[in-house]
Amino acid sequence: MNSTSDQTMTRIGADSLPVRWDAVSLMYHDVIRERPDESGYLVPGSAQYKLTVERFREHLVAIAELTDHAPVVATGSTRPASTSATSGVAPFAMTFDDGGSSAYSIIAPMLEEYGWRGHFFVATEHLGTERFITAQQAIELHERGHVIGSHSHSHPERFSSLDPASQVAEWATSTATLSDLLGVAVEVASVPNGYYTPAVARAAAQAGIRLLFTSEPTVRSHQVAGCTVAGRFSIQRSTTASVVVALVGANPFYRLRQGYAWGAKKAVKRVGGEFYLRARDSILRRTD
Repeated sequence: MNSTSDQTMTRIGADSLPVRWDAVSLMYHDVIRERPDESGYLVPGSAQYKLTVERFREHLVAIAELTDHAPVVATGSTRPASTSATSGVAPFAMTFDDGGSSAYSIIAPMLEEYGWRGHFFVATEHLGTERFITAQQAIELHERGHVIGSHSHSHPERFSSLDPASQVAEWATSTATLSDLLGVAVEVASVPNGYYTPAVARAAAQAGIRLLFTSEPTVRSHQVAGCTVAGRFSIQRSTTASVVVALVGANPFYRLRQGYAWGAKKAVKRVGGEFYLRARDSILRRTD
């Protein structure tokens, strides 16, 4: 395995143009020691996004063996730019949704063993509540070089179904809370539950967000109203280290495969609406 000292963390700054984020962004949630109720949300389907410590360790070891390059990081109030693949490995980023307590107790320390930093997206309504990080922990993560971003305020089930004013309010409340807490402008966010439309990005831009991560598995970013919209590749508890390596590697096969599956799912979600949610929850209750 490559030594930590060999790995250089890449930070993307405001003076780097053009404003793009063409990286393989991995979308994680929680990491648990034994039980799903240790960290984060307890809703139908949430358990499938909670990796064990052992599985997450396998992912980190495999990536570190693949490349000397650390994840790219959008820092503080900076704006991301494109980077170039080196040694046959795509630029990659580590992102973690929800702000579960494992962000502070497990994930960040494990990343730091490699000299890496991640993006932690927090639904601010849950700051300091059971199974979520506290305000002080968010400050400490920020001071240790991790990116603290918005995951909305209340984590709506279907963000894209909110009216425009409510969407702006969700982003603005969350970013204002985090900015006041951290003492820097928070301009990075991720969309909860994958319910993204261009209107969601326009609302984010209106609230001052400059980089918005979605759940769409793509390495291509684009601009909406001055906001850079970037996709991510979903990692679940069943995702093996070999799949993660394939996602980060130069061969696009696994990235394309996840993209095709997402496209089909997105069409069903759009047509099914509330019926899709009820059917999904019914199935997930039986599989959790």
